[in-house]
Amino acid sequence: MDENKEQLLRLLGSYSRLEILTILLKYQEQDLTLYKITKYSKLSKDIIRRNIMNLVEAGLVNVRHYGAIRIFSLNKNNAVVNEFVEFLKKAKLV
Repeated sequence: MDENKEQLLRLLGSYSRLEILTILLKYQEQDLTLYKITKYSKLSKDIIRRNIMNLVEAGLVNVRHYGAIRIFSLNKNNAVVNEFVEFLKKAKLV
């Protein structure tokens, strides 16, 4: 299996990372900080911090910096993200 595909499957094989992606989609009209993602997901801040950076490094999530504040959003230019969004919509999970 291609190394990139294997890494992507590992990323998407985590409940925490899938939950983060779902929250970013569901509340995409808001500026989502770690605090807000924690509030909406019920995951711990440490789990979110660890997993969201993996998603950023993989290109699935964008991050904007405003001083010490980081705002996270889905990377809608990523084909995997677009397929994930379509899957969630078809499954009526968002």
